Amino acid sequence: NGILNVSARDQITNAEATAEIKAEKGRLTSDDIDKMIADAEKYRVQDDELNDKVAYKTSFEEALFTVQSKHDGMKSNEVKELADLMDWLELDSESASLDEMKKRGRVIEDTWGIIVA
Repeated sequence: NGILNVSARDQITNAEATAEIKAEKGRLTSDDIDKMIADAEKYRVQDDELNDKVAYKTSFEEALFTVQSKHDGMKSNEVKELADLMDWLELDSESASLDEMKKRGRVIEDTWGIIVA
């Protein structure tokens, strides 16, 4: 019910004090709570999509840095492809959709055999 009762007693002097704290001011109404729940449900899909995108981007970055660490012995077209993907990651990946990221992830898989999941 939002009420807290506190009492204290000094063990030496036996003096006692009590306090009652009520949470009447600034409390959410049931309409406010219902609105917050509705908003959470409304944005759940967007949050899930953003989580999927962030997880895939992290995996994509790991794959690119793995390829970059094995730079020696790459063909010139592979070096160019790696540079293009690194530039895209740095400059354009934030605004890209998950499908666009997966398309570029397939390039990594097809070119270097590293699976981006």
